[in-house]
Amino acid sequence: MLNLIKDEVNVKEIAFGKKFELDTKITPELKEEGIIRELTRQIQGLRRDGGLKPKDLIIVYVKIEDEKLKTTAKRFQKTLAKSVNAKSIEFTAAVKDGLLADHHFELEGQPIWIGVKKI
Repeated sequence: MLNLIKDEVNVKEIAFGKKFELDTKITPELKEEGIIRELTRQIQGLRRDGGLKPKDLIIVYVKIEDEKLKTTAKRFQKTLAKSVNAKSIEFTAAVKDGLLADHHFELEGQPIWIGVKKI
C-alpha cells in the first residue's frame, strides 16, 4: 500500500512519526531531479511529435541561459541522454534550424529551447 501512496503523491519515502505531519520541504537534490524529469518529459514530447520510435537515436540541442539550470542539466547530461535515447546532449548559445522538432518553454521561470535531430 505504501508503494501505491508514494507513486500517487510522487514522493520517494513515507515515514511515520509520533505525530502525523506532512513535510513539504524540497531539498536541492529533489529540485534537481524535478528539473531533469521535466527536461526528459519535454524531449520525449518532441520525439513523439516528430514521429520517432523509441529505438530511433537522436541528438538533442539545448539552449539554457540560466547558469544554475544549465549546470544542473550538464551534471545529469549522461543520465538525460540515456533516458531519451540520445547519442548526445549538446548545449548551444543559439536556436538551430533544420531539426526534426523544437520547442520553447519555461522551466523554473526561465526560458529554455530544445531541439531534436534524428541520426
